[in-house]
Amino acid sequence: MIDEIKRIAICLLLMLPFFSMAQLNAEFTADTTRGCGALGVQFTDQSTGNIVTRTWSFGNGNNSTLTNPFENYGVGSFTVSLTVSDGTNSDTETKTGLIRVFSKPTADFTFNPSSGCTPLPVDFNSTSTVGGGPILTYVWDVKDGSSSPNSSSFTHTYQGGGPYLPTLQIIDANGCSDNKIASSPITPTPSPVADFSSIIQLEAICLIVGILVMEVHQPNPTPVIPIPVWGTIPCD
Repeated sequence: MIDEIKRIAICLLLMLPFFSMAQLNAEFTADTTRGCGALGVQFTDQSTGNIVTRTWSFGNGNNSTLTNPFENYGVGSFTVSLTVSDGTNSDTETKTGLIRVFSKPTADFTFNPSSGCTPLPVDFNSTSTVGGGPILTYVWDVKDGSSSPNSSSFTHTYQGGGPYLPTLQIIDANGCSDNKIASSPITPTPSPVADFSSIIQLEAICLIVGILVMEVHQPNPTPVIPIPVWGTIPCD
């Protein structure tokens, strides 16, 4: 009976490494995997087993032995792996291309003219630089309450008001975006309005003044019939 117990104990001891190997499993998650320009990622170790050591490889030349490390990434595609060990056996989890960081687009635009009499048509043109993907969306704000098309160029007519500082937001196929505010304003100037009634009143005053001057300078005291002298007396 005792010999039988010894044999069972020896078998269990011999099989223990195999049980440990079966239970050891490397696994991890990342709180974010996509970004624009730069990206900070929090990794969480979700491995199981009697883990003694762990080694992270972030794919950007950096490594870590922390349980839940944080890593900063620049533009590129990165494969991340985690190796865990119980001192005898090890297991590795590798996630190819897990982290993707795209280059950002750069928003910029021109407009012409920047001033003039209303109604003032202004041509807008995007001179934005493409990042990691084509630009899909143009969000213009011409600042006078009008809507603008989703287009790289268009013409908008200002009816008055101002000055205005228009803005442009661009969004590319990767969801990366950028904004630009005009460095100088658009200044519409109200067009002059001709007032014909004022001109007629001014000419009538000139006519009356001309008549009075002729009466004062008349040498003959005999009653004089006033003679209009239209336009002979300056209206300065």
